Amino acid sequence: QVGAWEAAFRAADEVGLAPPWRRLGAEELGELFGQKGPYLAGVIDERASRVQPALFARGLRQTALALGAEVYERSPVSRIAPGPQGLEVQTAAGTITADKVVMAANAWMAHLSEFRPSVMVVSSEIVATDPIPELLEHLGLRRRPGGFNSRLMVNYGGSTPKGQVYLGR
Repeated sequence: QVGAWEAAFRAADEVGLAPPWRRLGAEELGELFGQKGPYLAGVIDERASRVQPALFARGLRQTALALGAEVYERSPVSRIAPGPQGLEVQTAAGTITADKVVMAANAWMAHLSEFRPSVMVVSSEIVATDPIPELLEHLGLRRRPGGFNSRLMVNYGGSTPKGQVYLGR
């Protein structure tokens, strides 16, 4: 994967844009990911951030409620169709009308013909250690950013603010 990103750097250069990433040299890779790692090359996007999905979803829900949105949970939708006043969302308990509907069902929408062409179901696994902040500090890895490879099936890892190490795919 060494150099897998060079085409993106060239494309940015050709159109006169500064790429959002920068190359990491061997010394900086060692500082960020550990001197004993087999890290040959890399790039970093210092504007990127990591998000814990469940906390993000809860935060979105809380913000939506604070802004006056109505959230209907545990009410499976059997039909969404245009109606005279907007979108009609039908459930077993009744029908509501909305100006907009957010469908956030991820891979569960793959069975719907409208979404089948654009949804691909893949598995995802993740493991995490107990918090080990002292060990990470001792190894010089507290500054370690999250990382991933440039393969089709992305492998990723990093550490949490509590000092846990996680690896996933």
